[in-house]
Amino acid sequence: MKISSDDLIIPVYLNQRNVFDLLAMLEGGLSTVTRINTIKEHQGETNAKVSSSFGLSNALSSLLKVDLNASASQNNKKSDQQTETTDRYHTPASMLQILRKKMKSQKLLISLNEKEKSTQIGDIVEFSASIKKNPLSATLEKMIGAMDMSMLFSDKDSKQKKITQQDKLIKSQMEEFLKVHTESLTVDMITDELNFGYRTVITIEKEFLNDQTMSDLIDGDFKVIGKIIRLIDDEDEAIDLQRKSSISLLSGEMLKAGFSGMNDKAIQGGINFPEFESEIKGPVLHILPIAIFT
Repeated sequence: MKISSDDLIIPVYLNQRNVFDLLAMLEGGLSTVTRINTIKEHQGETNAKVSSSFGLSNALSSLLKVDLNASASQNNKKSDQQTETTDRYHTPASMLQILRKKMKSQKLLISLNEKEKSTQIGDIVEFSASIKKNPLSATLEKMIGAMDMSMLFSDKDSKQKKITQQDKLIKSQMEEFLKVHTESLTVDMITDELNFGYRTVITIEKEFLNDQTMSDLIDGDFKVIGKIIRLIDDEDEAIDLQRKSSISLLSGEMLKAGFSGMNDKAIQGGINFPEFESEIKGPVLHILPIAIFT
């Protein structure tokens, strides 16, 4: 099988469950073991036994586990040949490679890297983009960091303004706000506008991240494969970035006003924060990713 550099992928996020499910649908079931027989010259009487067993990762143990005890015996008194039996199996990343090639060959994978592209809900798409952290949590983290720095220098320099109870209360509120916002098992990532004019919101499941801190994912250029679960063309509509938490009970205007007050306190040291975004307005695609890789 001919392999190109585009086939040699390194995932930073891989939803193994979805890869196995989709590949099983395309294949009518999965064969996890390929038996390979080779012949070698040998003289005299030969007896050989082969046994093997393997399982999948914890993320897949509830879906599929394979235990094999294959035994082969051969008695060759008059033959000079011996059969050797080996087992071969794929890693999740190599199965993603197979799935991607099959979807491309069957025209089931739509590339969004073109300047004009017609898409609809339910399409499985691939696109390249720079991925960024949820701006709501990113702003909170920067504001908390600024407050920490302010307190640090105020404690060391008596000439600096003393930290009041109100300052500490504001920092505590921001930390609680961040905790509530990030307590979900999923997290939203965003991209800038793609070639055909849409931004994307990518909702990932934390358990399938290569690095739970997402240090290898933030602000990098990656390829994304996923399914469109929402498509917004109208600029008056948006995807709410705090929809999964109790913070969603607050209106966008209330959140913006609250953050403005926190921001005024946090930037006393001259630090400027990015514009507050609690929602991503259309045109925007909401993507449920299968894989993010380079």
